[in-house]
Amino acid sequence: MKTRSLFFFITLSLLCLTARATDLHEDVKHGFANSTGVKIHYATLGKGPLVVMIHGFPDYWYTWRHQMEALAQDHQVVAIDMRGYNKSDKPKGVEQYDLKLLIGDVLAVVKHFKQEKATIVGHDWGAPIVWNTALAFPDRVSAVAGLSVPYFKRAGIPPLALWNALYTDKDRFFYQVYFQDEGVPEAAFGADPAAGLEKIYYALSGDAVRAGDRWPTL
Repeated sequence: MKTRSLFFFITLSLLCLTARATDLHEDVKHGFANSTGVKIHYATLGKGPLVVMIHGFPDYWYTWRHQMEALAQDHQVVAIDMRGYNKSDKPKGVEQYDLKLLIGDVLAVVKHFKQEKATIVGHDWGAPIVWNTALAFPDRVSAVAGLSVPYFKRAGIPPLALWNALYTDKDRFFYQVYFQDEGVPEAAFGADPAAGLEKIYYALSGDAVRAGDRWPTL
């Protein structure tokens, strides 16, 4: 696998800036890839070498609309809904969202389009998925780009123990810890999805920083 991640990231960013803000709902084609019985929804546009794009939280394929339009000029761009999101299947049980299965979903999409390999791009939670896909299956990846989350090795302790030490033990809120109680966050967000999303996007925005409502630092 060629190490072109930085070059691809810069190119992707420049293309994003020059792309027209067009609603692609009428232009893209939708379909499903089968990942060992789990249906993975995708939207695709363009022809050429395959580029698979993986979103983060809380998001879905449409987050890539501007990049899709730019890259589709000479690539086949496939933006997927990860399992548990939007139109993809939502299997029950935390074990159904193991990283190995998420990697399998990406490879299932590549196989669905009858390609040996693809460029894979991930944002936020999608970034660890693409980094680890490239590490585990370098022969299936022609290039990789991670946006907002750099690659890092496993810590010496389990992630939850680390988050508890950094946040919970210091009486600080951290969403990944909050999400551990299955059913609790679903009920909270389900009561008013629009308000829940608005709060999340505000917390990550420049407005929150200017107001002093910053997330706690490590």
